[in-house]
Amino acid sequence: MVIQSSSQLRREGETKVTYVATEHGNQILTGLQSLRKKRQLFDVTLVAEGQKFKAHRVVLASCCDYFRAMFTDGLKETTQDIISMNGVTAKGIKSIIEFAYSSNMELDRDNVEDILLAANHIQLSPVIAACTKFLESHLSFDNCFEMFNLADLLSLKELKNIVARFMCSHVDHFLFDQMPKLTFHTLRHILDCDFPVNCSEMDILSGILDWIYFKFDERKNLACQLFSRLRFSELTLLDIDTISNKKQLLQLFENQPEVEKLLRSTVLTSVYKHSGLLNNRGFKEVLVCVGGFSHDRGAVEDKLYAIGGRFGSDDFAQNSETPCECYDPEEDRWDPISPIPNNRSEHAGVCHRGHLYISGGIHDDHALSDFYVYYPEFDYWSEHTPMQSRRADHSMFVYNNQIHVIGGWHETNADDRVLVNSIDCYNISTSQWETIGTVPNPRLYASYTCFNNKVYMIGGWIDGDYQRKAETVLVLDLKTLTWSENLTPNIEAWEHNSCSVYIPKSSLTERVL
Repeated sequence: MVIQSSSQLRREGETKVTYVATEHGNQILTGLQSLRKKRQLFDVTLVAEGQKFKAHRVVLASCCDYFRAMFTDGLKETTQDIISMNGVTAKGIKSIIEFAYSSNMELDRDNVEDILLAANHIQLSPVIAACTKFLESHLSFDNCFEMFNLADLLSLKELKNIVARFMCSHVDHFLFDQMPKLTFHTLRHILDCDFPVNCSEMDILSGILDWIYFKFDERKNLACQLFSRLRFSELTLLDIDTISNKKQLLQLFENQPEVEKLLRSTVLTSVYKHSGLLNNRGFKEVLVCVGGFSHDRGAVEDKLYAIGGRFGSDDFAQNSETPCECYDPEEDRWDPISPIPNNRSEHAGVCHRGHLYISGGIHDDHALSDFYVYYPEFDYWSEHTPMQSRRADHSMFVYNNQIHVIGGWHETNADDRVLVNSIDCYNISTSQWETIGTVPNPRLYASYTCFNNKVYMIGGWIDGDYQRKAETVLVLDLKTLTWSENLTPNIEAWEHNSCSVYIPKSSLTERVL
């Protein structure tokens, strides 16, 4: 027996040989194409828009469940030689038949919609996926609304979300030119889909007003439905009173009193939360944990401040001040600012109301208790009431307009390390400190992050003896000052950092806390 290179010989035991022709599938496909080209053995004719397309039932049924059911499940089409394909175009069904015989398909701007309609009608998944990918790669400002309506019509959820995400990320482009022309259904979906937007909620409110007044008599009764989809936590009464198209808003209030009641009552009961984002819409605040050694950093008024720290040890002990820098992202430049007294590292910092607070740290191998506030407008450090305990490697957070310190350690006269278990609170109004709670089983090099009225204690070494890594996440409820254990999968880390950040909801994974 001669075995060609395109085939395989598989032995099973000593007496049986299996011959596998690897090109057999391609040969069958070529044979079917030849039969079609010669117009031989056709047994069915599909009709769309008056045009007839001959085919072989077995070919159509082999690649599509729709035709398999049509020809084998006892339907009337089982015995019909001519079958009308309602709801699809001739261009679309012709391309589908071509694909069935060749596994190839040419897509362009002129035929993709016809092919997608036909493929969706018969649920031919590979072609639907190819058309969806083509449309996604050609998505633009000019066709996004048409593409959204097509995806909605065909219930293509993935494509619909892709287009909606695109529109949300370019809302500012549509606000003034195209938004008034949107259908109510499309506008409502944009407001509901919860993707990040590149404009403020005030801009969205203004855009809704423009949309309503574009056809006021027809759309005024839809105002409440749209206004209820605003993110009221992004608005203040001052925003509403200073809106650019306030005249339109007042006229709407007069015509639709329930709109004014909804807007003002909801804004009054919503808690405005400044996140540093242009708009929180489509984002969720989550807690993340990352490793590393670093100096302390903070952001004030869109600028990043780096305070102290150390790299190497050659000159560190000789410095009487801590170098500080400010990064301006608009200029992409670091500039020095006034240094904070004492060469410190392993200190803590937090930003609050435009000021930067720094506490404790290590100076000349001794833990500090001092407490400083930096005023960016004056480039000036002011020393405030020191902490009740010396602390290094600790954390600071803001809660209820007060500064809190937690964790850390200090040395004894015998140079032994003592973990600080108190949680101390600094009242900005009175400049006084008080202890409000304690940390159970203090940890060395743990991280503490305030998030949603709770403090998360992550990682570190239990009792600071480098013998036991903390595997659990402990949570302090700041309202009740009680501790509990978080059910999040165990995290082993030390000398790391954790913080709360806003990320798009669509990118969330199970590993965020």
